[in-house]
Amino acid sequence: MLLGRQLNIKVLDLCNATCSFCGYNKDRLAARIRAGYIASKVNVDDLKEKLPAIRAKGITILHLTGGEPTLHPRFAELVRAAKDAGFQVRTGTNGSLIDEDLVLSMKDAGIDYLWYSLDTFPFENHLKHRGFSSLETKMFKGITLLHKHKINFFGQTVLSRILPFENGLPDIQGHLDYYRKEMGIKRFVFSYPMYRPDTSDMTHLATLGGSAVEFTKEELVKMFSLLLEIKKEKGESLIVNPNLSIRQQLLELKGEMDWAGCHAGRDIFFLGADQKTLRPCYHFSERIVDNLDGKPLKPDLGYMKCTDCRDQCFRDPSIAYAAISRPWNFMKQAIKNPPVLGMAAQDIMDLVANNGYRNI
Repeated sequence: MLLGRQLNIKVLDLCNATCSFCGYNKDRLAARIRAGYIASKVNVDDLKEKLPAIRAKGITILHLTGGEPTLHPRFAELVRAAKDAGFQVRTGTNGSLIDEDLVLSMKDAGIDYLWYSLDTFPFENHLKHRGFSSLETKMFKGITLLHKHKINFFGQTVLSRILPFENGLPDIQGHLDYYRKEMGIKRFVFSYPMYRPDTSDMTHLATLGGSAVEFTKEELVKMFSLLLEIKKEKGESLIVNPNLSIRQQLLELKGEMDWAGCHAGRDIFFLGADQKTLRPCYHFSERIVDNLDGKPLKPDLGYMKCTDCRDQCFRDPSIAYAAISRPWNFMKQAIKNPPVLGMAAQDIMDLVANNGYRNI
């Protein structure tokens, strides 16, 4: 493996926000708990013991997700333990709990990446959507602390109807311009709509998104095309999503050849709620790929053609894994559509120029 495998760990599935497009919305989740759903929380001591076994499977990247991960009372301890075990550690946050103590603990632990969710602009509209209007001063200060202590963070935005729309499209450029000017945030990663009205497995509650992320195929094609266009213009803001990944979404929506596939179960995994098993992803959490039993990992290739979701955390890295594991498929795409080579070259140059998107 030239690229280390990635493991997504749901630290806990509780949240304190009211985002309309997310199943972890505290009101929506509360209703599910009353109906019998059992909310989970990682046992940090158990997980720390399993980190060497996880590392032995060729996994080098841990992506700590939620709910809201920082709600876990031992979140900073988990980050430190994972870093000490040799992992690259990434997480995301709604920012409501960020204060100097949390920022310093993450910096001291050596966290590699942090996504800070920003649904729309101006900032007060984002806070209203999340139910955080009373926390505006605290959350603005939190962003200044991330800058002050040089935490490597991106803005993270779901492509949703919460964004202002112009001519039937989200005002992505206005969003980028606003946060660069008002808060000094120059890098953004966009998450793709994950609405799945027919889902039966609710392990990943974000699939209950609803109307804010419900788009027609034609609307999705226009949104991804706009994202590519803005990325190509190379303004002062930087869209981190790879060109090739955005284009892959367009190929899939148009029913064209899928050269990358989803690497869930092959190179990207989800830690089961039992903390003893690796599963393909959030959406197929009933299927076991590995038991962390000390034996060599046997990847599950059954999801290579899966298009059941648009989870950016799986789709974007799948492009990199596919380029390494199936270069001939990539070359077929490049022969069929020569601009693909230019996109790939630009993605590589972006990574090099921005030091792997570290601390720019």
